[in-house]
Amino acid sequence: MAELEICANRAVDLSGEATGIKELDQALQRRGLAVRAESTAIDALRARVNVRDSKAVAAFNARLKRNQAAIESYRREAEARNAIARKSDVHRAEFGVQCTGRPYDLADLDKLPAPARAALAAISNPTSVPVVETGTAPLAGSTSGAFGMGASRRTATSENEIANLRKAADAGDKEAQFTLGQRYNHGKGLPRDPVKAFDYYVKAADQGQLLAAFMVSVMLERGADVPADPDRALVYLRKAAEGGYSGAQQNLALWYENTSRDRDRLSQAFAWMFKAANANDAGSEPQLILAEYYRDGTGTRRNPAEAIAWMTKAANQGYRPAQLELGEALRDGKGTARAPVAALTWFLLAAGMTKVDAAAGCTRLIMESSVTRQRAQEAVKALQGNLSAAESDRAQADANNWVAAFKAKPVEGC
Repeated sequence: MAELEICANRAVDLSGEATGIKELDQALQRRGLAVRAESTAIDALRARVNVRDSKAVAAFNARLKRNQAAIESYRREAEARNAIARKSDVHRAEFGVQCTGRPYDLADLDKLPAPARAALAAISNPTSVPVVETGTAPLAGSTSGAFGMGASRRTATSENEIANLRKAADAGDKEAQFTLGQRYNHGKGLPRDPVKAFDYYVKAADQGQLLAAFMVSVMLERGADVPADPDRALVYLRKAAEGGYSGAQQNLALWYENTSRDRDRLSQAFAWMFKAANANDAGSEPQLILAEYYRDGTGTRRNPAEAIAWMTKAANQGYRPAQLELGEALRDGKGTARAPVAALTWFLLAAGMTKVDAAAGCTRLIMESSVTRQRAQEAVKALQGNLSAAESDRAQADANNWVAAFKAKPVEGC
């Protein structure tokens, strides 16, 4: 039942990611149409501008400059959306390896909350999230329809595309090998075949493709679709971690932590988790784990101040478990000064405001298990009973302000 709950929660996470990406797509589509319309209008105006009228020329150039800035902004947003989609693709690949096709007792399935059951059913045959091609904004007057968010973007993989992928993969292109591995792993455009997926992942990984190396390590560790081989899994996990992939660095840290309580190994766990938490693409989960390492003295000296700092960083990304732990620390005065109003603020966010109200600001928000939310809701109720109405109102206002600020964050900052 525990494993089923984990997979169900991951399915809910993926559903939330897909919804967030869809919202970004809709927003980008609107932005793209607006910029394209302005480009067309500027091109039509160009021929009518009197070049002897300095004011008219200056006004035209200012309008052109604004539109160029809008195009660059659109491109940056599209690139950020693509990065999020690629991460979601990896999450789906991990789900496919760890959850898809595993047998469960129907009685256990019935015990799950309805949203979790629905999400699990919807993703039983997962597909990769298509990456939007940013393309290039057309010159004014261009008849090309290939502007950024192409409305005609196909999600199905054609036979020609598969043939081209195979040709590139056979020629040794590691990215094509990884992509074919993804296609086979997800059954996208090809019959699902985890063994062939694994073979392509290995080929790409042996050439230094970090995500492929990570997927090889996951598949060998789990032994769900290929024979388990923990020693070989560790080799590929190290390859991905040493190459700089933060997800592999986090997993390698946890391997060191879980395989021994030896001081040297725990120091290695801390070192790798520190790298994962500080990576450019670091998620909030390694940041919270690093905070716990500092708090508990795992592989390093206890440092309550650093623990709170990293916990806060993860909480500020909208990560429910971090918000809950930070609230508990502030409520109890552990590692920081006791601050019940601030604690209530974080409990309110962890109890439900984070996903519902801030999702538009960052698609990397993680919808955590019902246990996390339930604990936060219980903490809210208990703490509100010990605070005055004014203090409770202030906490609610602070939570609302946090949500408003979080929604306003650019996607690149997630």
